[in-house]
Amino acid sequence: MILIGVAIGVTLAIAIGIWADVFANSKYSNGGSNLLGIIGTVPLVTALAVAAWARWHRTCAVPWCLRFGEHPVDGTLRKVCTHHHTLADHERVYDLHHAKHVASGRLEFGQSHTKGKGT
Repeated sequence: MILIGVAIGVTLAIAIGIWADVFANSKYSNGGSNLLGIIGTVPLVTALAVAAWARWHRTCAVPWCLRFGEHPVDGTLRKVCTHHHTLADHERVYDLHHAKHVASGRLEFGQSHTKGKGT
């Protein structure tokens, strides 16, 4: 996943490097939009980076599936997509991630502390 993020970042940097000269030095803009183009680049790159992060952060927990994970798998904090919302896939994701989830000490979906509840 990290390599994909690095690849996206490098691709964006190369694209900006190649096209920056074309957009900033256009004979049609007469220098009027150069500053706006430079100012607008940072928010655009930031928005694309956040969108890419959100996309990869919320993908299905089944290996190599790029769909959005929507259905939580009990015993983990992972989610699977509608296509992999089957018993076999839930069990496979559980087997892959449950031990790490328990070791982390995190609560499951919908759980909270029991302090002060008289138990």
